Amino acid sequence: MIEDPAGLDCSADTGVDAIGRDPTSGPRVVVKHRSRLERAQQREAANARLARGQPQRHVAADLGVARSTLQDWCQPTPVGAAPAVLAAFVTTPEGVQWLHQLVVAAHLVITLQGGAGCGWCANSWS
Repeated sequence: MIEDPAGLDCSADTGVDAIGRDPTSGPRVVVKHRSRLERAQQREAANARLARGQPQRHVAADLGVARSTLQDWCQPTPVGAAPAVLAAFVTTPEGVQWLHQLVVAAHLVITLQGGAGCGWCANSWS
């Protein structure tokens, strides 16, 4: 329970969950959080199965995702100024792994540069 300095109860315990349902009145919705790599692998599998003509309902059920999630995956996502080929690459499992390697390399270089780059920035700006 959260209390303010005056001792009043400020908790949001209204007897309903985040989407307005009474949590005691039925099954709870369990959301599985997947890593980027898992999502890319599922997206690739879904695209292959949809290209073979399988219905969205069956593909979504087999992958364990909502049909609306599968439909969102089928929509093109704007990526700003990135070329379409690059945007398509980074949605694949190989693209996600490459991005992870790039981020780790960037962290290493920034850290080796000194104090996460702060020393270099201070020297460069003065």
